[in-house]
Amino acid sequence: MVKLSEHASRAAQSSTRFSRRLPEGLLSTYAAMVSTLVLNLFGGVLVARLLGAGGRGELAFQVQASAVAVALCSAGLSQSVTVLSSRGGGALPPWPRASAEVTACSLGLGIFASFAALFAISNAGSYPVNSTVCIAFILIVSSTIIVQSVSGLLRAASKFIWLSAVLISVPATYVLLLVSFVEIGATSSSDFLLCNALASTLAMSLALLGLFRGQDHRFLLKRDAATSPAEKKLISYLGRSYVGSIVSVDTLQLDALVLGVVAGPVALGVYSVSLAVASLVKFQSTAANLVLLPLLARADSRHLDGRRAVKMVRAVAVVTALPLAPAGAWLIPVVYGTDFRPSILLMFLVLLSATLSVSRNVAADQLKAMDRPGAVSVIEIFALAITFPTFFIVASQGLDFLALASAVLQAVHLFVLAALRTTIEKRSDAKL
Repeated sequence: MVKLSEHASRAAQSSTRFSRRLPEGLLSTYAAMVSTLVLNLFGGVLVARLLGAGGRGELAFQVQASAVAVALCSAGLSQSVTVLSSRGGGALPPWPRASAEVTACSLGLGIFASFAALFAISNAGSYPVNSTVCIAFILIVSSTIIVQSVSGLLRAASKFIWLSAVLISVPATYVLLLVSFVEIGATSSSDFLLCNALASTLAMSLALLGLFRGQDHRFLLKRDAATSPAEKKLISYLGRSYVGSIVSVDTLQLDALVLGVVAGPVALGVYSVSLAVASLVKFQSTAANLVLLPLLARADSRHLDGRRAVKMVRAVAVVTALPLAPAGAWLIPVVYGTDFRPSILLMFLVLLSATLSVSRNVAADQLKAMDRPGAVSVIEIFALAITFPTFFIVASQGLDFLALASAVLQAVHLFVLAALRTTIEKRSDAKL
């Protein structure tokens, strides 16, 4: 009994030491992202089985168009609020009031962008636009803008449990609504888009509840002497980071959007399923971003904990990607159906691109935390200028060529960001 208690004590101490080595909230956000991935994959399989490749492509194009509208209007608000409030030690006031006013402007732009995107979708020809799609689209854009703004405050305040609950609520509610809609016979792509919209609205409510729980909302939203300087800092940071936030190749999913326009919904349906498998790798950067950005923004922990966590995220991404290429090529036709059969080469290239994307996103976050959002914006502009025409040229040549182009461009992008980060760090060390 004594030996067992000693072993248990040593195991507990080892677990404690391990948890202390990890940034706060990393385990909870990773767990939330894994749960989200499982639910998303289940929902994707259900949609693919019901709608086929064409219907899956229609839904993917509509959802991605809404993501573009959000990116254009939210302007990186979540990351900006996280960085600036984290530098103040995570104290919430005056940032809720400052971000609320910027969010209100973003919502107005979001509604306008929604109508513009719906007009563009209707002109694409292959994608239906009806009243259900319009309502769902506006709900998705509006609620997601608010969620992103509030999430930035939750991250800065280290409310990672609430943040994890918001992450899980979207796919969990989406899957439940999908099953309910199928039971009543509502099985079109527009019906499933409405499921997505309702799930996003619930996530918005949960995010607001997490922000105001235990806080006096009148105190959080009170305008005082610190509000105006906070607004100026926020607008200044947004101005420098805006372009980099909206034209990111990953944010816009340019490969999928271009493929949807050039090759139609069926090809996009096959490609989107391969991207869904690749999300098992890409979630590393999403989960890490939620925790690493506020960590890196704090000067006292930027070098030690930040570098350790960055290395861990990259290592986990590589280890995750290695077995997925052969497994994905074999499992997709079995799980999704024979209409979605990809080539092994396509799976390998998509996963390679996803792995490079993880490192690229982490490198960009490091630069933003170093107060270099403008540098990221300049690099993203050049990347977009090269990527967009390249994708249009290769999309008509086949899915494998598109995935190859995406992987090569991600590698070049990563090299440029990493080189800039290294140069800045050397200059900073030299000054010290």
